[in-house]
Amino acid sequence: MKRYILLAVLNLSLYAAPSSAAAIYTTDFIPDDMRSGFNGFESASADSLVTPDPLVYTEGGILVEQVGYDNFDLIRLTFFHPEGMFGWDPEGGDAGYTRITRGDGQDFFDVGFLYATEFLTGAITTYALYNDGALTQTGSRGDTPFGIDGFRYLGFGGGGFDEIRMWDRMKPEYGGPEYNAFVVDAIEMAGGPAVPEPALLLLMGGGAGAAWLRARSARPRRRRS
Repeated sequence: MKRYILLAVLNLSLYAAPSSAAAIYTTDFIPDDMRSGFNGFESASADSLVTPDPLVYTEGGILVEQVGYDNFDLIRLTFFHPEGMFGWDPEGGDAGYTRITRGDGQDFFDVGFLYATEFLTGAITTYALYNDGALTQTGSRGDTPFGIDGFRYLGFGGGGFDEIRMWDRMKPEYGGPEYNAFVVDAIEMAGGPAVPEPALLLLMGGGAGAAWLRARSARPRRRRS
């Protein structure tokens, strides 16, 4: 009987549901003492933030890149860095997006950051999570604050992604320019690569389990005396 139960569990693992979407957080959910990486852009200087193509910055194991920009520099703005002396700001706006990945290329588990916009009025911020180049989750946050008035927090927990893309656009009712002015600072992460789902672990062990069952059934049984 046990043999059939184990085989049923192994077979069910083949049809297990995919991992769930990342949890969304709007307040800081990563304790400072649990961080495994932090990028506050504090290893930068005024010159290093005005960089040639490609615009890439790495600190604390977190890589930030501006993709699809045109005719702007990344510079220090005194009112666009809520933490420390520097922040990431596509000065002047662009048609692209900010890309956040781990410097080692591994999956995120828990990650969060402060964000705002350089628009004078509210903007819509869009996020897109990718895993191995495939879009896994997307959403938007309305009324993104102007940087001088404050920042908001956004975090993603539970893993299942290795890349975050962020950009903002002026609200249509304002009739403003449709370009990105997304500002980010104090990016934090916790945990290592996401561990396999329990069903995946069963699937990985399925071959070994089936082999064990075959070997056990092939062994001669001892007669009880």
